[in-house]
Amino acid sequence: MSKSLFSAVILATGLGLVSPQAQSSVYISADNQDLRNSLNVLVDAGLINTPLQQLPMPWRAILLELDTIDTQQLNDTQQLALLQVRHYLRNAQSGPQTYLKLQASSEAPWVNRFGRSVQERGSLSVARHFKGEHFAARLQINHRWDPYEDDNEQTLDGSYLAYNFGDVSLSLDAQPLWWGPAQHSSLLMSTNARPLTKLRFDYSPDFAPIGLNPLHISTFVGYNETRLGNINVSREVIGLRAATQLQWGLQAGVSALHQTSKTDINSEIPDNTMVSLDLRKGWHWQQHHFAAYAEVGFDGQLEEGENPAFTVGGEWQFNASIFSAQQMRHTLVAEYTDTESRNFYQRLPRVSTQPFYQHYQRNLGSSFAPDSRTLSLSYRLFAADGSGWTAQLAYSSLADDSNQTQALLQRSQPVFGGLLNIGFEYNDNERAGANTDDIGARISWEWRF
Repeated sequence: MSKSLFSAVILATGLGLVSPQAQSSVYISADNQDLRNSLNVLVDAGLINTPLQQLPMPWRAILLELDTIDTQQLNDTQQLALLQVRHYLRNAQSGPQTYLKLQASSEAPWVNRFGRSVQERGSLSVARHFKGEHFAARLQINHRWDPYEDDNEQTLDGSYLAYNFGDVSLSLDAQPLWWGPAQHSSLLMSTNARPLTKLRFDYSPDFAPIGLNPLHISTFVGYNETRLGNINVSREVIGLRAATQLQWGLQAGVSALHQTSKTDINSEIPDNTMVSLDLRKGWHWQQHHFAAYAEVGFDGQLEEGENPAFTVGGEWQFNASIFSAQQMRHTLVAEYTDTESRNFYQRLPRVSTQPFYQHYQRNLGSSFAPDSRTLSLSYRLFAADGSGWTAQLAYSSLADDSNQTQALLQRSQPVFGGLLNIGFEYNDNERAGANTDDIGARISWEWRF
């Protein structure tokens, strides 16, 4: 699949081959942390059984379950979660069709996680949604200043052209993907890098086939590009994820990725296959909603004696108002990620000491340093008016005996009909004989109309 083909299809959409109508999006996207937290509350309460640990996914997959929720039986935490989910659903059905976002950073970004992915020092993004009888599309044009990969100042990241028929969706897109239950670092597919350009197939039945539990299947074929030193690497990628809900509300998923070989450099890069398995169990007690989850990843280059990569984590959500009468949700997350394997993400020392599982110089999987063990903690305060606070702290111990500490503090506030985010980041690298400390700031404002 070529960039020119994708650009031609999306630009044709923008020129009016799909007429604009009053529906903004058919997908729950992989860039909204508060919406994902609300959906997790409903899953933990047993109100949604469809597996939601892979995004984006069609809104249609959970419509029937949302319609059957009895609001009279919900506690305050669940009421706020359902209120927010229905708010975003209304926007998807008949809300604003145009989106504008401005963002700027003082330094190269250090902290990426679900709902927060920064790939440049500054950008201006404009997006427009379209919908026909069976087609839906989003045209997003991004102008970037000082991109992380030192190239591609104009992109169509975030765009898609989708065809929906029954329980199946087919899309040509450059949407970010997140596979797995983790909040800070997903092993195989996360939003740490720019999104792949891909042809994607999703199967999300309203009613699971006889004998099966609720399920979601997603597969794609695309390509990834990166530069390692003076070597430009472009590889085809095939991905598959299947997720379902087992007994006792236990959600399970399996993800697989295969990269084809590339032979236009001196040393041939062999094919590589990675597989991960993940589980998530949620429960609640009065206002408090809890979840525990784990993901284990295996790489085809894993050598004897090496351990697979893994992430384990826990989540706690509850409502409690602070200095205000409006409802507020508190979300606390703790995770531990171990990717301390010289071959995970396919590292080939004869060619480069960097991993080859990258897209434009960013790892497609974990946002933490390769060959590291990382403990990360985060707190998110979300208020009913859209305001909130985010704090995150991560400490990584690397295989070369160096250490890295990263911290983030961010404020979200509705301003001028849009949402303003102001954040500060701290990055500390400790190596033998050297220690570097950096502080950066980032501001963004987004508006829908």
